[in-house]
Amino acid sequence: MSISDPRTSAEQLNKEHRVPLIEKSVPQSLASNVKVGKKRKKAETEGVEGLPPSSEDNAGCLSGLLFSYVGRYWWRTRNAAEDKDFLEQPSRRITAHYAANRLEKAWAENGSFNRHFLVGVWHCTKFSVMLHAMTLCLEEVARVAQPLLLRELMSYYDRKIYHEFPFQMAVIVAALLSLLSFATVFIHHPYFHGLLKVGNDTRVGTGVLLYKKTLRLSLTSLSETYSGQLIQLLNTDAAKHELAEKMDARLKVMSEVITGINVIKMHLWEEAFAKKINQLREKEMIAVKRSAHCSAIVMGMYFVSSKIGLFAYILQCLYYNEKITTESVFTVNAQPRVTWILDDNRPEEPKISLTGLTSVWHDAIEKTTQKKAKRAQDDNTNTSVNVIFAVRDLSIEFVDGNCYGIIGPVGSGKSSLLLTILCEAQITKGSLETRGSIAYCSQEPWIFTGSVRDNILFGNDYDEERYKKSIELCMLNHDLKHMEKGDETIVGDNGSTLSGGQRARIALARAVYADADIYLLDDPLSAVDSYVGRQLYENLIRGFLSAKLVILVTHQVHFLNTVNTVILMKDHSIVGSGHLDELQYNFPEDFANIQSHLPPDDEDLYDKETTSSAVSSPHKAPEISSEILIEQTKSDEEPFEPSKDEEMPAAVPNTESRKRGTISLWVYWQYTREVFKPVTYGLALTICVVVTQLLTNFLDWVLNKWLVGLDELKSLNGTDSSAYLSTVSVFGLKYTVSLITYQKTFIWCTIIMSGALTFFGIVSLVMVVRPIVFVACGPITFGFYICRKFYVARSRELKRIESAARSPLNTLITSTIYGLPIIRAYRKEKEMIEKFCVLHDIYMAAYNMGSLSARWFGICIDFLVSVFVSIVSFVVVVQYESLTVGEVGLCLVCSVQLSGFFSWIMRQSAELENGMVSVERVLEYTVLKSEESMRRPHEPYLDDDLGQSWPAKGDIEFDNVSVKYGETKVLKNVTCVILGGQKVGVVGRTGAGKSTLIKILFGLKDYCDGHIFIDGIDLDHVSLKFRRGGMSIIPQEPVLFSGTVRENLDPYNQYEDATIWAALEQCDLKKAISREKGLQAQLGNHGVSLSVGQRQLFCLARAMIHRSKVLVIDEATANVDGNTDAIIQKTIWKCFERSTIITVAHRLHTIMNSDRIMVFEKGALVEFDKPIVLLNEPTSLFAKMAAQTGPVNFESLRQAANHYALEDNISYTDEHD
Repeated sequence: MSISDPRTSAEQLNKEHRVPLIEKSVPQSLASNVKVGKKRKKAETEGVEGLPPSSEDNAGCLSGLLFSYVGRYWWRTRNAAEDKDFLEQPSRRITAHYAANRLEKAWAENGSFNRHFLVGVWHCTKFSVMLHAMTLCLEEVARVAQPLLLRELMSYYDRKIYHEFPFQMAVIVAALLSLLSFATVFIHHPYFHGLLKVGNDTRVGTGVLLYKKTLRLSLTSLSETYSGQLIQLLNTDAAKHELAEKMDARLKVMSEVITGINVIKMHLWEEAFAKKINQLREKEMIAVKRSAHCSAIVMGMYFVSSKIGLFAYILQCLYYNEKITTESVFTVNAQPRVTWILDDNRPEEPKISLTGLTSVWHDAIEKTTQKKAKRAQDDNTNTSVNVIFAVRDLSIEFVDGNCYGIIGPVGSGKSSLLLTILCEAQITKGSLETRGSIAYCSQEPWIFTGSVRDNILFGNDYDEERYKKSIELCMLNHDLKHMEKGDETIVGDNGSTLSGGQRARIALARAVYADADIYLLDDPLSAVDSYVGRQLYENLIRGFLSAKLVILVTHQVHFLNTVNTVILMKDHSIVGSGHLDELQYNFPEDFANIQSHLPPDDEDLYDKETTSSAVSSPHKAPEISSEILIEQTKSDEEPFEPSKDEEMPAAVPNTESRKRGTISLWVYWQYTREVFKPVTYGLALTICVVVTQLLTNFLDWVLNKWLVGLDELKSLNGTDSSAYLSTVSVFGLKYTVSLITYQKTFIWCTIIMSGALTFFGIVSLVMVVRPIVFVACGPITFGFYICRKFYVARSRELKRIESAARSPLNTLITSTIYGLPIIRAYRKEKEMIEKFCVLHDIYMAAYNMGSLSARWFGICIDFLVSVFVSIVSFVVVVQYESLTVGEVGLCLVCSVQLSGFFSWIMRQSAELENGMVSVERVLEYTVLKSEESMRRPHEPYLDDDLGQSWPAKGDIEFDNVSVKYGETKVLKNVTCVILGGQKVGVVGRTGAGKSTLIKILFGLKDYCDGHIFIDGIDLDHVSLKFRRGGMSIIPQEPVLFSGTVRENLDPYNQYEDATIWAALEQCDLKKAISREKGLQAQLGNHGVSLSVGQRQLFCLARAMIHRSKVLVIDEATANVDGNTDAIIQKTIWKCFERSTIITVAHRLHTIMNSDRIMVFEKGALVEFDKPIVLLNEPTSLFAKMAAQTGPVNFESLRQAANHYALEDNISYTDEHD
């Protein structure tokens, strides 16, 4: 494929400043203040614009060691109100650009790209890791030295060697013990934070590189790697992966449920999907419980590690008959516990995470690895294709300045051909070459979260004239004028706030604004009504783009009379090409199937010399002057004036609410009530925790008394102490086993009630050294309170901001996966990477500040604990006369063990409140009002009285029904009666109220005035579940879920296989399904293995199985060819002959066989009559809409309506002759 490009290359354009793609997708207050897409000279070091510089990067050596800059940050933000006021730039090392470039450079230098993921990480971080490992060794040396100094200090109390250990030496040892306590504080926290930065640096870098990898993945790989897995791997919080497989499965289903919630509700499938999610959650909880049990055992081992060491020491002394001294016992007891066990991350978690990263990195097929595909720039504009893959034995050349039409039945390979031109399909034979820039409109329009303007500009520079021209050509003036913020209105993910026609036209406007050389349009006209489709084709495709190379896939064959070449495809091969007339002549059978049930070609629309001769019927179209049509659409098509101020903040979408202040007691109460069910269970847990702590301290006290008694016993009578030692050893063994059991079972409760751990430790000290230490406890405790108060207040807000900032990051990942072909077609990979980096930096700004706050809080707490240790050390020296050696050992051991552990406990108590933020958010969802509770007041439901046979007839009556969105009425006083078994068509311009009519029927939207009756029963007296169960729908956008064919058709497993196969056969899907694994065949993520037309047939099969008396069809044939359209129409008429059918249509020919036509305009039902009556009335709005399709089409529509009227023994021909 080859195309010349006389303009600047896309790669050069990408280097220039671009308007942000998804600028407003961050939390609300950040969106309006942080400029995301501004040009930055040093993007890799500047982080997020609008935030103050990083205090960490600007801190001096001493400030960095003591984390005092965090304290200044806390003071500066004490009165912060906005999200941005809590944040500052993340450290340069963990900004997305810097971390990714650093990791990528290390990998490139060491050639580790094709090796295990860990190899590349090691080459990048080995020096930092070794440096911090040396620091860790210093800390451990200091910790090990403390028990040795403790032993020396206890020797001071041994009367036998008192003369060898003077008071001055005891003071020196106490000072050294205090100094080491402070040293561990100022070594541990900088080392820990440094190592954490290494981890964050690696995770951020790998996240960016993995996102870059995602942008290069082939569509085949994406069908196997769903967004939930990538979100897990890309998310900064995804360091723990022990539950990855089961969690991914649940998140995948949850994502699909959220995306297809309307379909789920209308089909009454909530219970089926809730059951499926609960089953996945139960499997996940098995893994969670297994992990919790392991954590409990590990934590229990931590608590008893020193006691196990003591027990081993006593056994050794017994075995070798060695003397046991008080100093030795307390020295062993004071040895540091296995501190790494405190970390809740188990060794297998990073292994699983790295395995997942390595799998995605190496196993997923990159698009760039596909050979024989080339996109280049030169002076010749043409396209040549000679490939074998999804399209077989295809050889064709597309030339600049021509328009090509591609037609064929559903699943014939039309979209595959466009994807091949985009180099998205793997080529196994032949070659492909494209030259020039490409603009691509997919069959399912891709709209990302952002403003309408952002979606149209798509990162290109703003040119007002070109922008206004794009809006005008795509007929968006009317839509933008009726949006609250115009083109600055934020649209939800995938355009959730837009109609199908609006999404299609915005995608077209994006293509027009791109000013590309090649335009690949995959059936963009199917989502719009006939008038808009005609205008788009005439003014845009065959008008504005006439000098471009345009390849148009369409099922509306009547548009293709003026294209240069029409390509007919069948079974993924080209069966013919040429002018439309040639195809009709050479392939009459194939062409007849495609053209079936479509209006004839409107040749007269383009042959100005034969406009009258083409009409063979004596019945002429109503005389509708062009002035009337112009007047009708004048107000709608007035040029929209975009905002002149490019810096004007856009309208921000509904963001997740974020509470402020402390967690309410109600949240704690609700959590406690759920955890401690039943009450006796909770009481038992509490008692066990308290008894465990009492037992721990009691046994330390018993150990002290036993050692003192042992010394006295030996000095008095010299009795052999082996019997006592044996007894104590057995008691110690039982103690150890019991403590492990307690910790294994109740460790989570121990963390929640962490105050008990430190309380009893301090009580032990106060009981021994009494008044002086007790006096010191007051100021220290007050210091604990002040530090905790400041930390909790800041960390809670940062946690909330972090949670809010994570959502747009995950949304971008999901949006990128669905829009990959479009992103790559427009060559916007760099802009998307920049967007990802900016959002990631915002997230890391909150995450890093939370981490720094935890370090500052820890260093403050440990400093206070070190002060406490110093006081105890000097007090025991001063109170020499009143203390025994055992009491001294007990005091010093408890105080040394408090160091570090106390700060951990205080952080855990603070993290408890931070963790309650998640509970608070969950509880917010639990108190959401149900659909039933939000309905307007009604009397008791009549579900039981009606029975399962309701509705029996399908009569529908709208009695003065009105619907409001906010203060605006979108349906106004709709009144009509539809008799049971009637077929009713619904037409109207975009925004006329057609979709709202469907929503109120299914209860997705409540009406403010009037009543709706089905079979004479007011729907106010019928529950939503019962109402939806009596109707079926075929939606405009087919939604399929991952799983088997049966699960997509019959999730409740209510019907026999024969019934499902019969429905598939009637929908012409049996052959396609039989080729796979039958009803157990997997459809893939969102039915990716099927074409859009086949997905639409699946939706028809759902309705076929249900066989309701009321069927709603929301433009179900928009994405299918004429033959498939005929199958759908024939199947519906045969299987729903006695059912009431309401069809919302853009193609007027699909509703000409209706009994009645409902015409909506600006929310009002302006016409309701038979099609032939409306067509023969010159002033009818429906007749005007038909006339806008052209004289030939109008006549065809009238003939079809008249034919149906004749079949129904109601002819109006003579009446209007």
